Formats: sequence, structure tokens, C-alpha cells
Amino acid sequence: MALPQEATMTMGGWRTLLVITLLVLCGLALAPRWQKVMAQQEKRPLSVSQPVPQSGDDWALLGDRLMLDDRYPQALFAYRQALTLRGGDARLYAALAVALYYQNGQQLTPEVRQWIDSSLAAEPDEVTALMLLASDAFLHADYSRAITLWTRVLDTPSPRVNRQRLVEAIGMAQRLADEAK
Repeated sequence: MALPQEATMTMGGWRTLLVITLLVLCGLALAPRWQKVMAQQEKRPLSVSQPVPQSGDDWALLGDRLMLDDRYPQALFAYRQALTLRGGDARLYAALAVALYYQNGQQLTPEVRQWIDSSLAAEPDEVTALMLLASDAFLHADYSRAITLWTRVLDTPSPRVNRQRLVEAIGMAQRLADEAK
């Protein structure tokens, strides 16, 4: 018995699901700061009664927690507060890019591109920025670019990279590229 048409997922739907999974598993979820956020989140849930963050690092951590809840406008506010208080760095610029990217419906807008460029100018091998570019390429069926970017991430010495998952993602992109030929 065939499934009703509305019960099946389109290729674009599968790509979107895979991109989100890859970003979480290979980029953001592996950052030490992200792991610290996860540990803190288990200790205390986000509530209105919590004090306002006082430092740039606290604002960045709040932004990470808000991203976990898909609260992109609030995460952007928190990241911008961090930027104001502590100044910018490659990871913060990449976090801003990711928050904007998802707030804008997974669109690589000029502002998203500007934050990615700032991140990569500060640190050419910034994992989150490269992962965002690779995932966007994959989402738009530019498998060759996705593979190139993911390979570049693999070549970094970053401990934030889950190499096994990244190799799996490259394999998936290669299979999809071969099917598209």
C-alpha cells in the first residue's frame, strides 16, 4: 500500500533535515562553548527571573542557549550584546551569521555573508562559518562546493570537528552528486 502523497517527504525536505542535522552535529554542537551551554542548561532552565548577563561571554552563552530553542531574534540580540561588550571574534561572527541565516529562512543574505566574511577574515578555518557555507551549498544541491568546504573543515586541526560525521556527510553529498549526473 502506497503512502498518501502528503505523507512522503520531498528531496528538498530531506536536504533541509540533513543540513540542520549536519550543522548541529558537525559545527555548533561540537564547540566547547556549546557543550558548556548544554551542561548549564541541564542545571537551570531559562526563565524570566534569571539575572541579565553582565559580561560579553555570558551574553554569548545566552545566545547559544536561545539558538537551541530556535529563538533566533533573541539569540541575535544576545550575540550583538556580546559583540558590544567584548568585541568580535571569529566564533561570535559565525554565531551571528548562523542566527541570521535561520531567522531569514535559511537564506544566505548579504548580511549573513558579511558576518561569514568577517569570521573567515579573523580566522580562515573557523569551523562554524565553513560548516554554514557547506550546509547551504548542500541545501541548494551544490554538492561539489559542499564537499570542498567539508574537506576543508576536515583538514583543520580543530577539536570541534566530529570527523566521522563529516566523512559521512561528504559520502552522502557524493552519492547525491552521482545520482544527479
